[in-house]
Amino acid sequence: MSARVFRPWKLYLFAALSVLDFFLTCWLLRHGNGFVSESNPLANWWLRHFGWIGLAGFKAGVAFLAASLFVVIASYRPHTGARLAGFACAALTAVVLYSGYLCWSVATERTDLLSDESPLVQQGRRLDSELIKSKTYRDLLEQLTRDVVARRCTLAQAARILAESERAKDPTWRAQLLSLYRHPSYAACLAANLCDHAVMSLRDQPHEAREVARRLQAELQAQFGRQATMLRSV
Repeated sequence: MSARVFRPWKLYLFAALSVLDFFLTCWLLRHGNGFVSESNPLANWWLRHFGWIGLAGFKAGVAFLAASLFVVIASYRPHTGARLAGFACAALTAVVLYSGYLCWSVATERTDLLSDESPLVQQGRRLDSELIKSKTYRDLLEQLTRDVVARRCTLAQAARILAESERAKDPTWRAQLLSLYRHPSYAACLAANLCDHAVMSLRDQPHEAREVARRLQAELQAQFGRQATMLRSV
């Protein structure tokens, strides 16, 4: 059964792609003129401490370990082993193609595609910045939610702290909250969003969630007027 399902050629292809990936990486690191670096921190550690032999040993070890796992899994679950080997070959093919593209960029002196001024690089940095802002805002929201639920601070105080965050000052995020809560006051939208998040955090405790929702709804309307409401029902 195993022989009919798990084909050895996948292991040969995986080994060949691994070797090709290594040589492309070496070429890029030698000729990249600082525009290309080893992105895998473990591989980079081996390269820094043991040179090219260390990098070759690391990549060979990883490839051997992966191939061994495919064989072991295939001996018990042939279809699963075959699928894993196929997926690994597909993923490694994508890596090799990308490395080949980088080699072409360097060889034809198209380093403008890789420089800091490249639109692709700048777009990537913008995306990274947005992800960082989003995570920071989410962490702050979680902390303020816990403080409000535990009565360590009032809703108004928490909303003021949230308004000082970088994400809260983002015009796109501001427009989203204003559209969602349909209240002219952005501070009220932030406070309502915090209220909804607090109630959602207690979804596994329905009785406590209702009590917190009533209290926060009262605080919200006392601070911003009766037209200020949460999305979640009290």
